[in-house]
Amino acid sequence: MVFIETYNKLFVNEYIIAVLLILIGYVIAKFSYKIINIFLKTIKIDDLLKKLDINISFSIYFSYFIELIIYLFFIIKAMDEISLNLAPYVFDILGIIILIVVFISILFTIKDFFPNLYASYNINKNIKIGSLIKCNGVEGYVQTIGLIETIIKSKNGDFVYIPNSYLMNSIIIKSK
Repeated sequence: MVFIETYNKLFVNEYIIAVLLILIGYVIAKFSYKIINIFLKTIKIDDLLKKLDINISFSIYFSYFIELIIYLFFIIKAMDEISLNLAPYVFDILGIIILIVVFISILFTIKDFFPNLYASYNINKNIKIGSLIKCNGVEGYVQTIGLIETIIKSKNGDFVYIPNSYLMNSIIIKSK
């Protein structure tokens, strides 16, 4: 009987410690998010990226990523405390998550490629290099018709890059 009472106390203590670990992890993660976000905004990393034509809020995304890593660490520790040993599977799970993220990133990267490729085939049949065209207020001579974009040199000398899928779906006035 003493053994069962001692075991129950230890069992309850493990769950209390696990809950405390999750709460402590939550507090540390939120605090880390705020500190990292403030630091990155202080050094103006987002402004620097905007100057490089990268329009993402890096400070928020990076802070959120660190917050998730801290959550994950404390959740694994809490589960380990209640004898759910997930540590051997963590790298497998993280590997699968990384593969999914890479796959989705590749899909987002090539989502515009195939429509532009198809459009370049159709544009090449109708428009030739050197043709004078007008498309949505832009008038100029076709310089190149690539797989993804068409380059038009306007009458004032500016080069205008137009995605082929956009050009194919627009009204084009072709001068002879």
